[in-house]
Amino acid sequence: YTIWEGTVIGVCNGAGDFNQSVCGACGNSVEIQHNTVKVLYCHMTSGSITVSVGQRVARAQRIGTMGTSGYST
Repeated sequence: YTIWEGTVIGVCNGAGDFNQSVCGACGNSVEIQHNTVKVLYCHMTSGSITVSVGQRVARAQRIGTMGTSGYST
């Protein structure tokens, strides 16, 4: 869920659990510009991301499911 309203400026999806080869150490992720702050939501479950680049999101909007993709423990 997002912490504030904003605009999606980056999405990477398709990395399996603990897989860094597709999306790097952050794994499946969504980056959102919230006014002057950029927030990167990392380690999401592959295929769960529900937003795309350029999309506006509301505060507390569901953007995907937390998982263990990328370099997570």
